[in-house]
Amino acid sequence: MKSKRFYAIARLSLIFIVCFFLCSCDPGSAIKYTITNKTNNPIKVKYQFVFSDGDTSIKSIVIAPDSIKLLNSENDLGYADQIDKGRDSIYFYHLEIAQSNKISHVNLKDKKYWSFKKENNQKATYALLVTDSLFNK
Repeated sequence: MKSKRFYAIARLSLIFIVCFFLCSCDPGSAIKYTITNKTNNPIKVKYQFVFSDGDTSIKSIVIAPDSIKLLNSENDLGYADQIDKGRDSIYFYHLEIAQSNKISHVNLKDKKYWSFKKENNQKATYALLVTDSLFNK
């Protein structure tokens, strides 16, 4: 009789522990970073993310007019809007945008230049819209 109670209590305890760990885990979120070129000329983007799956090299891409390019996608713990609220800037080591002989002279790591678009609780995109005004400052 005691062994049946012991196994019943052990099973209930195991179920409780498993449920506790499954319910208490932080959700994962996918965050994308895109740049849209709304100028009449191609732009050259050099960038280096702080978090990028172990690859911290400086990358360079050219974005044609009226085009969107995905720079990075990262997975982070927490809900997308919580991740956004916890950041005061975009996590770049280096970000430079050039067009012809002009270079942007604003701090593009500052979140005020990026729009945050939440798809759902676990998916969001930081989007940077590049216009001619970026090179006229």
